[in-house]
Amino acid sequence: MLRWFCGHIRRDRIRNEDIRDRIEVAPMEEKLVQHRLRWFGHVQRRSPEASRLLEKKVLFITGTDEHGEKIATSAEASGRNPKEHCDTVSTSYKMLWADLDIEYDKFIRTTDHKHEAVVNDFYSRVLDSGDIYRADYEGLYCVSCEEYKDEKELLENNCCPVHLKPCVPRKEDNYFFALSKYQHKLEELLTRNPDFVRPSHRLNEVQGWIKSGLRDFSISRASVEWGIPVPNDTKQTIYVWFDALLGYISALLDDGEKAGLQQAIDHGWPASLHLIGKDILRFHAVYWPAMLMSAGLSLPDSVFGHGFLTKVILLILKGNLLNRTLGLLKKNCNSTLAFDSIAAADAVSFRENVENLVDKAMQHYANLLLSSACETVLEIGNLGNLYIDEKAPWSCFKQGGDSAEKAAKDLVIILETMRIIAIALSPITPSLSLRIYTQLGFAEDQFKGLRWEDTKWGGLKAGQVMAEPKPVFARIENETVTGAEAEAGSKAAKGGKKRTRSKGLVEA
Repeated sequence: MLRWFCGHIRRDRIRNEDIRDRIEVAPMEEKLVQHRLRWFGHVQRRSPEASRLLEKKVLFITGTDEHGEKIATSAEASGRNPKEHCDTVSTSYKMLWADLDIEYDKFIRTTDHKHEAVVNDFYSRVLDSGDIYRADYEGLYCVSCEEYKDEKELLENNCCPVHLKPCVPRKEDNYFFALSKYQHKLEELLTRNPDFVRPSHRLNEVQGWIKSGLRDFSISRASVEWGIPVPNDTKQTIYVWFDALLGYISALLDDGEKAGLQQAIDHGWPASLHLIGKDILRFHAVYWPAMLMSAGLSLPDSVFGHGFLTKVILLILKGNLLNRTLGLLKKNCNSTLAFDSIAAADAVSFRENVENLVDKAMQHYANLLLSSACETVLEIGNLGNLYIDEKAPWSCFKQGGDSAEKAAKDLVIILETMRIIAIALSPITPSLSLRIYTQLGFAEDQFKGLRWEDTKWGGLKAGQVMAEPKPVFARIENETVTGAEAEAGSKAAKGGKKRTRSKGLVEA
């Protein structure tokens, strides 16, 4: 089955060097670009790659949606026209994805001509179904969300709960989509298929929105010039979300082929999964399925709403397990494995424990519980640390004889464990996993050809030569903080007392 993944993520800027080999990213930096473009895809790395490891055919779509008032305003502030601005930012994202080892299959820009053709066809279908009408609308509008807000969901002073900025009153003559017509159909969808929205607490959110009553929403803007013209009224442009959501479909088209909705659909719609940020769940789990129903199109299998990426979690394999094991092997075995890993682990319960955790991690990946998958893999590393501390091979080598032979087997067991960890973590930290794998005597091409079945115990063979041991993380850097900054940072720094703080990744 062709599986393809697509989605939006929260529209914040990310600094490349702060993310590599981290499970989650630090509070978002505003250094990459001067404006947020929404993008299709995800950084929480990465369920498509996990599916590839399972030898499933995957089409992973990412890209940028580039229309709307916010884009035009940012372009003007930067002294560029909107298209030039979008070209610059879109290129920056492609560079970022390369730096993050995000291997997407298709990159769609909503300023592409093929996308506009798909939007026009889709709009016509919805119009023909009788679900588009013209009316006046007056309400409070969040420019950053590009959405009218209900007063009951706003904070003090009519501030948007997402962007914490005041919403502005607006009145426009727009075209509307008859969302309320699909109230019961959406209720039936979620009752019949509760897995349509995951995880379960996101489903509860969506059901709450629907239960409170759906209101028709505006799908055009009379005051915004930077957008796709409404097919039956070129004085208005199509609302950015009605436009952007269709990027999931237009991305299916190949470059150079005739562009149209049906041609795109024939390439493999519906999607298996939309992986999106929680702040845009309403658009994907309410608006989008209703729009697809109106156009007579199939719905995606599932919408998964993930949380914001706001915490730093460093991947720490408790200090230097790999490095010290390779060091012992170099010193005592000339960096050469004396046993196959299967023979080394014969009658050792440790192997079974590792295999059970690998199976558990695979289930977490399958259920998109990526943090849980990481934690489970790190449990394997913890088992390895406990094992080597218990067996103390450094002492056994000094004893010689049978003890030294047992120590050589224990080193093979630990290195086989590290090999399995490298594979199991590769959907999350591909660069780190590659560094681990190549230190185990494998080539980069071998790493690229790995599949999940390669986590099966037995990959290391007698006679295999390991690489020179070296840390897989950069050394910690210390930054001195003094004066007012230290005082603001903690009570312990009161009086201008110097302190240091860690910067970078730990050595392992």
